[in-house]
Amino acid sequence: MKGGLLFLSVLFLLPAGSCVTKRAVPAAVPAQDGRYVTEFAFPDASARLESVTHSVSKLVIVAYYTTCQFDAADPVRQYSLSSGNFRERASSITSSHETVSGTATLISRSGNRVAFLTCAHILDFPDTVITFSDPSRTLSTDGIRSIAIKDKQEIYCRDLPGCGPMELLVMDRAEDIALIGRVCPDPPDGMRPFAYPAGRAKELGWGCAAYVIGFPVGSLMITKGIVSNPNSDATGAFMIDALFNKGFSGGIILASRTGIPGFELVGMVRSAYSKNEYVLRPDKEIHEYSYNENSAYSGEIHVGTAESINYGVTYAVPVEALRAFYKRFRPELVMQGYDLDPFFLSGDK
Repeated sequence: MKGGLLFLSVLFLLPAGSCVTKRAVPAAVPAQDGRYVTEFAFPDASARLESVTHSVSKLVIVAYYTTCQFDAADPVRQYSLSSGNFRERASSITSSHETVSGTATLISRSGNRVAFLTCAHILDFPDTVITFSDPSRTLSTDGIRSIAIKDKQEIYCRDLPGCGPMELLVMDRAEDIALIGRVCPDPPDGMRPFAYPAGRAKELGWGCAAYVIGFPVGSLMITKGIVSNPNSDATGAFMIDALFNKGFSGGIILASRTGIPGFELVGMVRSAYSKNEYVLRPDKEIHEYSYNENSAYSGEIHVGTAESINYGVTYAVPVEALRAFYKRFRPELVMQGYDLDPFFLSGDK
């Protein structure tokens, strides 16, 4: 028994006192194949993202309207609009303005001339808004309650306060792409044109990692998302699960490739899936009144709409669509003094 115990003890002690050969397991190294990565962490990402923020600006668009209200007892019909005498029949005429915000990216700065990329829908205020006495009726059969006519529209970049209103250069409503620009008398040094190349959205795959930079609810933010449904159309359209809020429209989408430092522009966020629902609202004229939830409201009630956003379902304009848009409008832009080839054609193949 003693010999057996001694033998077992020696066996257990041998590994600790002998030379043991260990098999080294190499660290996982991503394949340097140039594909878009599915991981967010890579060296110096924070510094590179911070540099991109100097190319992105909050966009504020203000549209000014003159609204004519008409008496229900004296309805205005189509012939009054055609003749232009509806102002004389208005019971009241008021002035108002509508404001929206979005995101724009500085893509070119040549001397004092700057150009920004953004979404078309945030610039697309209607020229005329007609409200009917009965919303279910048509212009030719029912009276008009009010008509609002846009007097002017102004576009401002928050980071270029000294430039004044931007000019709309070209726009495509269907593709939701627009370019704005201006010759600034004194452009600030704080903003720098976007420096990374344009990539190829058609090479994105399921699960690729993407960063989004923009101004949701007016604040500069960087968020991230995973690519889904890549190449959903001929232009390479895709979706990401990044959280989208109002003001993010026009934000740029960045991705990186294995073996290639830095980012590439693969698209621009345009919208999230949403739906409008009808809601009842109190009288707009007494909106500052503090309502008591325990007592019944006795004022006038209005019907309005409220937009419900499905967060995490964000649609993108692929960089291929941006490139095709520029090629289509390039002659017109060059005539205006904007040669944007270095940005839009940097990744063209």
